[in-house]
Amino acid sequence: MVAVALPAVAAAAANTVSMPVYYEPYVSTQVLANFTWGTPASGPIQTVIDTGSPGFWVWGPNATVNSGSPYLFVPGPCNRTAEPFFDWPASSTHTNQTTGRATYAYGGNGKIIACPFGLNDTLGFGSSTDYPPMPNQQVSICDYAIIKDRSCEIYYDKSILGLSPYVGNGPRFRDNLLADGLVTDTVFSMWFDALPGDVNDPQTGTLLFGAVPDASHYTGSLVTVNQTQPEGGFYYAALPEVRGTRIDDPAAESQAIDIFTPPSGVIPDCLVDSGTHGLTFPLDAADLQAKTGLVENAPYVNLAYPAPCNDIPADATLDLVFTGLAAGEKVTIKLPYRNMVQGPGARDPSICSLALQVQDPTCVLGGTFYAAAVVVHDDVGKTLSLAQGGGR
Repeated sequence: MVAVALPAVAAAAANTVSMPVYYEPYVSTQVLANFTWGTPASGPIQTVIDTGSPGFWVWGPNATVNSGSPYLFVPGPCNRTAEPFFDWPASSTHTNQTTGRATYAYGGNGKIIACPFGLNDTLGFGSSTDYPPMPNQQVSICDYAIIKDRSCEIYYDKSILGLSPYVGNGPRFRDNLLADGLVTDTVFSMWFDALPGDVNDPQTGTLLFGAVPDASHYTGSLVTVNQTQPEGGFYYAALPEVRGTRIDDPAAESQAIDIFTPPSGVIPDCLVDSGTHGLTFPLDAADLQAKTGLVENAPYVNLAYPAPCNDIPADATLDLVFTGLAAGEKVTIKLPYRNMVQGPGARDPSICSLALQVQDPTCVLGGTFYAAAVVVHDDVGKTLSLAQGGGR
């Protein structure tokens, strides 16, 4: 069961903050939110909800995104104006500067965001009264990005809310919630509603600070697993057993997929990161295809479902079995293939490309994992608690 003291957290439910999030795999296999800033509101601004980084940033006016170079730290010939952006000078509720310069690096320094200062203003979530705006929230205002990519049309993030334990400089969103008394517990949770009928539609969810979700949001029990690398400032869990069922025989019993042992001989832990795309596993590709019926998305390394994306059954899943901290305790998270869709196959439009990569020396449970699971992050207990989510 959950390592945090459930009754105490429930009693503190008044001191919680929630915000709407969504998952839309045709757009991105990260967890996203649409935020507005200031008065009048600038936005909506698509924001990555990222448990794999700290800090909180948004573009300011006249920001530049540079690309076109294949080398780290070397500017390319391509410059674009970042849009959308937070027009903070036009807001009547912004403060003066509240933080200094901050720099954010992603993807092995392949993407660097420079932010000369930060300020406070009202963070909003649209017109829904279920999520009232939050005044006086701190955010870095960024004016330059350099992205290591030859393309002049490379995709770039519009804003990132980092939720990992705080390191570095810049705004501390979670710490600020606690310091301001908006929450009284450092626990935060995320869950999603049922899959939409059309894979083109977003799957809605909730990000909750200061409490554990009530049982109506998950199936079965919340099972606590150990954070295997808590000193690193990120969330890791031991590699789960991955099980699959033949998609042409869904009534058959699932089978465990063989592990691919990397050249290092070390079986990796899994980074649990809502801001990373899709799923990556150290699994034997041939064994997975034989036991599930998935196919290669040639010439790329990811896998595909042998049918158009909208024809994938909602109950067709890849199953992850995590071992809990308590003796004999396990939890199974069923990941629908519909959560992994990326569009038609690269060469064969009759198949559906999936955000699923195997035969890899790493393990990453990205936004696709969060769309199917309820995840409770407990920095004090150094644990994660997991349950089946996604309206199943």
